[in-house]
Amino acid sequence: MDYASQQRLETVQFVWSYWLMLLFDILKDPIGFYTFDDVCRITGLSKKTIYRYMDKGHFPRPVSGRPRKTLWWIADVHEWIRRKLQEKVA
Repeated sequence: MDYASQQRLETVQFVWSYWLMLLFDILKDPIGFYTFDDVCRITGLSKKTIYRYMDKGHFPRPVSGRPRKTLWWIADVHEWIRRKLQEKVA
């Protein structure tokens, strides 16, 4: 295997190990809430897409939070992520 191929392989292995580490860290399910910005950052979805998914029943609904503050249970968001990952694997 030449040097360039070895570098690509090491990069792919690093990326996969990083994503697995991140995934296991995210899915520890602490008790608490995510803000709308947190949910967008974690899922990579825009606010508009999240609203569309909620309207179709494909994303968990937020809980009642402070006025003008949209909050989701952390466990609900993590469960949605788990389901999406299982759909991709299956």
